[in-house]
Amino acid sequence: LPPSPSSPPLAPSVSAAGTSVVRLSGHYALGGTPLLLSGGRVDLTLEGVGPEGATIDAEGMSRAIEVTGGASLTLRQIHVVNGTATSGGGLFVHGAGSTLLMDRSSIQDSVSTGSFPEGGGGPKYPAM
Repeated sequence: LPPSPSSPPLAPSVSAAGTSVVRLSGHYALGGTPLLLSGGRVDLTLEGVGPEGATIDAEGMSRAIEVTGGASLTLRQIHVVNGTATSGGGLFVHGAGSTLLMDRSSIQDSVSTGSFPEGGGGPKYPAM
């Protein structure tokens, strides 16, 4: 993921088995490529450090994070912003065994735009 000038890069896809903790600070702009976690033995924790934590910004070009295929994601002091997709604008967690835990984290300014919006990120429901 291309970060802001002051942040190091963040990998766009995690599918290797194992447990990882990644500590982040600052602002990470995704540039239209969501972070994808896939696979039943993937267990990732993204942990924001410092008083503000970290921000993952989809920039209104894509969903921010997708968790599928039994993967597990923990967000600690991570703020997901500006996601948009037909399902799960900020976050989309699907597939048997896939999990998400949020601790002192948020999803802001994100929308789902499909006919049956679902998932995280402030879904926008169709007019009746």
